[in-house]
Amino acid sequence: MNKKTQKSWTENLHSFDQKLATIVEYLCAIVLTAVMTVIFIAVLCRFVFHYSTPWSEELTRFSFIAMSFLGMGACLTKNEHIEIDVFTVLVNKIKNPAKKYRVYRIDDFFRYLFIGGLGGYLLYMYFDYTIKQKMMNQISAGLHLPMWILYAILTAAFILLFIHCIMNLILIITHYSVIRSEESMKGEGV
Repeated sequence: MNKKTQKSWTENLHSFDQKLATIVEYLCAIVLTAVMTVIFIAVLCRFVFHYSTPWSEELTRFSFIAMSFLGMGACLTKNEHIEIDVFTVLVNKIKNPAKKYRVYRIDDFFRYLFIGGLGGYLLYMYFDYTIKQKMMNQISAGLHLPMWILYAILTAAFILLFIHCIMNLILIITHYSVIRSEESMKGEGV
């Protein structure tokens, strides 16, 4: 392979991170479509057929929780989380682009380190809680679904979050990219 066609390992890591985030986004879109369908069916049953579906509220709630937690890793990778931009406004006042880049890199490093640490801790806690729920055999009221399945989905979400954090930390350390977009660095972001 010549150098022009061969990708570096950091480019492959970045590509994998983006593809994983895209897969999770599509999964969340499917879950959101299912939630809207279930809500439509529940409303139709209640007001047209005068029959209340006991499982619809619980399925909607569990699906929404799963979708929210699964999507947090993808939002982290694409830097789409809600944030307070006071720091960004202050850093944008720095005139030297190299210094501004360095400050953003340091900020992103500590941001992903903190989120990865918190995500790792929550992963440990949810994994432990999932095991306890499996041993207790608790089931949900409406769906009669074992509760450990919901907690297993949340555990998987924290695994994905932790993976995204590790990959983004590696990309920051190797100077592959600054996670922030150019618009954000110029102060033109959302």
